[in-house]
Amino acid sequence: MLIYLPKPGPRSRYVMELVFAETWGLPLEWTGDPARYLAHTGPKLAYASSPPPGPLGLVACGFLEEEGVRPVHPACIRVGGIPALFPVTGSPLPFDVFAAIFFMVSRYEEYLVFSPDAHGRFPAVQSLAWKQGFLTIPVVNRWIELLRGVISQNFPDLEFRESVFRPVLTYDIDSAYAFLGRSAARTVGAGLSDLVHGRVRRVIERVRVLRGLQDDPSDTYGMIVGSRGAVRGEKIFFFPAADRGPQDRNLSINHPLVAGLARRLSQWGRTGLHPSYRSNSDPEKIRIEKNRLEKVLGQPVTISRQHFLRFRLPDTFRALLSCGIREEYSMGFADQPGFRAGTCQPFYFYDLGREQKTALRIFPITFMDGTFRDYLHRDPAASWETIKALILETQKSNGIFMSIWHNSSLSDRGDWNGWKELHDRIVREFQTS
Repeated sequence: MLIYLPKPGPRSRYVMELVFAETWGLPLEWTGDPARYLAHTGPKLAYASSPPPGPLGLVACGFLEEEGVRPVHPACIRVGGIPALFPVTGSPLPFDVFAAIFFMVSRYEEYLVFSPDAHGRFPAVQSLAWKQGFLTIPVVNRWIELLRGVISQNFPDLEFRESVFRPVLTYDIDSAYAFLGRSAARTVGAGLSDLVHGRVRRVIERVRVLRGLQDDPSDTYGMIVGSRGAVRGEKIFFFPAADRGPQDRNLSINHPLVAGLARRLSQWGRTGLHPSYRSNSDPEKIRIEKNRLEKVLGQPVTISRQHFLRFRLPDTFRALLSCGIREEYSMGFADQPGFRAGTCQPFYFYDLGREQKTALRIFPITFMDGTFRDYLHRDPAASWETIKALILETQKSNGIFMSIWHNSSLSDRGDWNGWKELHDRIVREFQTS
């Protein structure tokens, strides 16, 4: 595919590589020479404010020619019932598809001034997707399909690589065990706190676990890797390796129980780092924690997910890159399910501060267990209705449906009663889909 770009820049090259090369597997050539473009007899596309004559000229709104960030509030229209950004006229598509894709996957709006939540995160309710009602639609994938339709009309013999729907179950091991592995002082202190607050049943359960009379309630790993947890696709486990702190209450990764667990689970799926709450944009903390996990596993660690899904652009992703992380799994909102970057396909992080494509590949998540229980206050039955709709949306786009679970949320105890069955229901859905 020959692409005519009168003003080629890093943004336009990035988004076209994402669409043509990474999504469709089509090799690209670039030209700014109108004569070469007009003489070319194979598949070609012009992208300019005033495209030259030819079979396929898309009108550019100019957004991709800019540098840096400024307050941008793109208008939203409907194209075949699908929300679309940056409307234009006189083009085969009534919106600038490349500008729209770039705006969403670069997370442009997260570089602008916003009101962070209690954890310093960009809230879903401040996103354009939430305000315009398309957070639960992978609009980028839909836009790419609209573009494919226009291209196929002009070049019917062009072959596109087909993507395949893929479910991925991921598990954050924030606290490997509820009772096991604590020091005597921590155990006694926790027991006294339970008694003071009237949690007698929890005291009894703690004693029974420590005496070996029953399993630790957070030890749900047999179910996760067992036959009921089997699913086509893959599983990924994220382990913290932080020093203990107010929001990092994990056991040491060097504790024999945790180290042994991490090594066992690495045989059942990929294992990545769960950088601490305090590591948000601190490369040194990330590097220390990564080294700890690598020593336990005896292998390099190149994937990660931020604790609390806490990151700030571009600082956190730059810090991860500097520490050798190459795949990142935090691209989702804590307070709402859906498609934060508008897509259910992985993409490379574009650093708007430096105007460059990076080597960090972003894998979007679709929902987190705690989003429904803690933020939306829904029970498993009500949550299933939303999850089912998200699965169908992802299947339409042949994308990756990625869910976040915690070993503790599958305990079927207390406020998590019924969530294990929801997990199993989703697994069964994948087995038959």
